[in-house]
Amino acid sequence: LDKEGHGRSTPAWLAMTFLIKAAPRDGPRARVTAARERQLQRFKGRKVYANAQMGPRDVKRYCPVPPQAEKLLETAITRLGFSARAYHRILKVARTIADLEAAGTIAAAHVSEAVQYRTMDKFR
Repeated sequence: LDKEGHGRSTPAWLAMTFLIKAAPRDGPRARVTAARERQLQRFKGRKVYANAQMGPRDVKRYCPVPPQAEKLLETAITRLGFSARAYHRILKVARTIADLEAAGTIAAAHVSEAVQYRTMDKFR
């Protein structure tokens, strides 16, 4: 037992206290708020307010992907049997992931993560 009789060592308790105090409580909230602001700016003056509301034309305009990511999408559609609708959903999610990372463009990593989420939905 430590001095106070709590059964934990003081150094570990101090370390945990430091970690709790050092953890940014608003980190995720700030990222989401910034991503939402990017989306509002992107669709300013339109009836679209979020990436999820984009239609096919919007997806084509706001979700360009590099060749490596396009190849990944083609593979996912072929091997996993995704539809054209799923293709657009994946791109919308990839755009949102890019927004959360404050990336101006969608990267292959964003598409890969979006495909993983879609795969979880499909096989649930």
